[in-house]
This record gives sequence, structure tokens and C-alpha cells, in this order.
Amino acid sequence: PVAVLLAAPVPPPVERDLRGEAVLDAGVQLGLIDATTRRTLETVYLGGRTSAAAASELGTSADAVRWRCSRGVRALRSHARQLAAELAG
Repeated sequence: PVAVLLAAPVPPPVERDLRGEAVLDAGVQLGLIDATTRRTLETVYLGGRTSAAAASELGTSADAVRWRCSRGVRALRSHARQLAAELAG
């Protein structure tokens, strides 16, 4: 299932953003990430901000942004099958 997701054609930006938001929402619903990590991932990966810009927007440090992104992505990646099943409905 994960290989299929990785091999799929790249969707247009709007569709990709909606999918990204769906993944982040599912991650919160499944308890894989908390709301603060979700907002950080959304700001950096969907919003295209650098860690410094995201830190300024989120009221935290760039180190904290990088740490949350690293931890959040690892949590989501380690449960990719569970997320795919949740998103499939």
C-alpha cells in the first residue's frame, strides 16, 4: 500500500494540500501527533515556510520547529498503513 502511494502520479497543488491536511487530521484522530505538531507540520510542509519563518509564526524556536517536524514525520511514517486505511474509509 505505501509503495502504491509513493508510485502514484503527483497530484496538483490544491489536491496535494487537501490530501496533506487529511493525513494530518487522521494523524491527530489516531493519536499519532498532537495538535501543536499538526500545526507545525502544516505550516512547514503545506505552507512552505522555513523553520525560522514557522517559528516566528508559531511563537517558538526554529529548533523546536525542526524537532516537532522530525518527530511528527517519523510518527506518521511509522503508521503509514494505518493512516492509509483510515483515509480509505
